[in-house]
Amino acid sequence: MPRKPRIDFPDAIHHVTARGNNKSLIFHDDADRWVFMQMLAAVCATHELVALAWCLMGNHIHLVLRSRRAGLSRAMDQLTTGYAKRYNLRHRCLGHVFQGRFNSLLVHRDAYLLEVVRYVLLNPVRANLCHAAADWRWSSARAALGLRPTPAWADFTIIYELMGPPDGGSPQRLQRFLEVPGTHLSPDGARHVPGTSRRH
Repeated sequence: MPRKPRIDFPDAIHHVTARGNNKSLIFHDDADRWVFMQMLAAVCATHELVALAWCLMGNHIHLVLRSRRAGLSRAMDQLTTGYAKRYNLRHRCLGHVFQGRFNSLLVHRDAYLLEVVRYVLLNPVRANLCHAAADWRWSSARAALGLRPTPAWADFTIIYELMGPPDGGSPQRLQRFLEVPGTHLSPDGARHVPGTSRRH
């Protein structure tokens, strides 16, 4: 049975996840994560994607991407295939690195987008890898909180605007937002939440 086409259109926002095959690690060290981030930057530039949030864990990734010209599938195929080749070469492995195709959720520009961003950025905290979102260097938290420069392929404007008029600075509002418990979301969006659509 043919796969259903993913919903994608110019300026669509997607919560993208990808997991290691059989829940295996896809990042063994910071060198692996650095390679992935460099490839993500290149793919965003080539396929006109804008990153609103990201987080690299041990055996999975979370990306919140805005697709400027409906090129998500091509971009993610290039990213996961390219990274898998580099991973296998570096670690002298064969076979699949990622478990099947990536998953994606279409996210509307409303309060739920903020919940998705909070979920993504707090992943390392929930996994007891760090105390606060800003402590994890392999996510967008530090850049979004103004603690380091924002990459050219990222933009947090939508996130700040959804939090309303600034009072004390948008990064400060985001910091407070991350400190408040949010809605529980499953890692791959398995539970339907109003305001999203899912395509595998």
